[in-house]
Amino acid sequence: MPEGHFIFKLKTPSGKTHRFTAPVDDIEFVRMACVKKLLSEGVREAQSIIDESGLAYVDDEGDFVHITGESDLADAVDLAMRENRDRVTLQVNPRALVFLQDRDKDKDAEPATAVALGPLGVPEKYLVPTAIGGGFVTALFCVWLAVKLSKN
Repeated sequence: MPEGHFIFKLKTPSGKTHRFTAPVDDIEFVRMACVKKLLSEGVREAQSIIDESGLAYVDDEGDFVHITGESDLADAVDLAMRENRDRVTLQVNPRALVFLQDRDKDKDAEPATAVALGPLGVPEKYLVPTAIGGGFVTALFCVWLAVKLSKN
């Protein structure tokens, strides 16, 4: 492994784990590597998820620590080295999980069905009943007219 680099593992919201090596002092490199890993899983919103939700790791006290800059990344690497681990395990912020779940719910929702319009913009489902009703009214009018004319 090159000097100044460390092994990172990214646990994605889908449950997969991706391994990569990155400079310990370049948060942008780490973020872009994570975006690429998410994109490889088909997460189209990978860039916005990482930008908006960020990355985090679990520290030695079990706390979820957000990585917001190089110093947080260095702390994560220092902690891993103190615990004799050869890697830092990163996670996508849990808010991203909610974002992905909401997105998936929207995909699973029934698509809105278009209403087929007939002549004059009348929905087709009303055409047959209207035609029958209109025919009935016309027939009644004709009978009424015939009765009136026959009386004269």
